[in-house]
Amino acid sequence: MKKNSIIIFILLCLPMLSLAHVAVEAKVNPIGAFTGNIKLSAEVIPMENLGIEAGFGLSNFPISINIEDTISLSGGGTGGSLAGKYYFMPSRGGDYFYVGAYTRFSNMDVDVEVLTTNRGTGKYSRAAVGLMAGFKWVSTQNIVFELGGGVGRTVSHQLSALDRDINLIAIPIINLDARLILTVGYRFGGA
Repeated sequence: MKKNSIIIFILLCLPMLSLAHVAVEAKVNPIGAFTGNIKLSAEVIPMENLGIEAGFGLSNFPISINIEDTISLSGGGTGGSLAGKYYFMPSRGGDYFYVGAYTRFSNMDVDVEVLTTNRGTGKYSRAAVGLMAGFKWVSTQNIVFELGGGVGRTVSHQLSALDRDINLIAIPIINLDARLILTVGYRFGGA
C-alpha cells in the first residue's frame, strides 16, 4: 500500500516537472520529522500568481474518540493532498500572501481497542476539502519558508473494525478539518 502511494505521488509530480520554464518547489514539514508524521510536497508555479501543490505523507497516530463506547485507535498509513493557491502581489512569483483551496485524504491500518476489552485491527479512511490562506517567503538563495492554515469539512470519514463499519461523519465535531501549514524547502528553476 505504501509503495503504491509513493508511485502514485511520483507519477502525479512528473508532469509538473516537465515544464522547464516554471518554478518547482520541494518542501517538507520540519515538525513532522520529530512526531513520526513525514509530510513532503511539491509545488509548481506555472504563472506568477498561481501555484499547484501535491503532497504525500506517512503517518503514525494515537487518538481517542467517544462513539457509543470509548474507542482508541493507533496505527499508521499514508495520506495525500492537492491544493491550488492564488498569490497576491508576488515579488519573485509564487510568494507572499496567498489564498487557496485544498483537498486531502488518508488511509490507515489501525489497531482498535474498545473499553480495553475488545481488541482488533481495521481500516481508517478520511477525506476533506477546505479553504486556506498563508504567507510564503522565498530568499535570494531560493530557500522557501511557508506558514499558513486552513479550515474545511470532512466529506468521508470511515472506520471498519471489529466486524462493523462506523461512519464517523455522523459525529459533528470531527467533521471539522483544520490544517496547519509550516514547511521549508528549496525552489528549482523559474524565471
